[in-house]
Amino acid sequence: MKSFKVVLFFVLFVLASLSVLAQDTVRISAHYLDSRVPLLKRDAGEETIKGYSASADVKLFKFSKFRGSAAYEFEQRYNVEVYPDYPFGMGVMGDLYRNVKTHYVGGQLGLNLGYAVEPFVGYFVGTNKIHEDANRQVVSKVRVGINVPFTKESHFFLKAAVDFNRSYGSPSKDMGPVIIVPTIAGGFVSPDTRQVVLGAGFRF
Repeated sequence: MKSFKVVLFFVLFVLASLSVLAQDTVRISAHYLDSRVPLLKRDAGEETIKGYSASADVKLFKFSKFRGSAAYEFEQRYNVEVYPDYPFGMGVMGDLYRNVKTHYVGGQLGLNLGYAVEPFVGYFVGTNKIHEDANRQVVSKVRVGINVPFTKESHFFLKAAVDFNRSYGSPSKDMGPVIIVPTIAGGFVSPDTRQVVLGAGFRF
């Protein structure tokens, strides 16, 4: 317990020290994900996907009101349909779901407006494994959103965005043909999705 308190104190001390030298160089944030995007038409049969993500963002350059950065993000989505009409045996068919973890790297470009409000756009490339019997696949996403600090000089900020996800190549390994279109049965699917991103973070 004493060791834990020492480590906690050290971490808080480092964060406080970095805060004093705050140049908005590094940002860390956590987000809630939900595919129920307001104002966007949903496809027939499209299912709700929820999850969370966490990211770290490092400033590469600042030119006028523009801020360019490199970022890493870990994403966890729950109950993703990966194989429609899966043969469970004894003539039983049903949709197969898995929790899907994805690791992304990418870049972001933000425009600092009045009161430090920052609309931004980002492009990420990642990799995931939608099923234990599927090959690892390459995925990408475009993120369009806005960062809003609590105050102009605050180290804490809120984030709201929309992600547009896309997969590349074949996720199949040895369990039948691959179908990327989610409305056609017969193999693994890795459908394009979009999702709302709501989160908060700390910058220093």
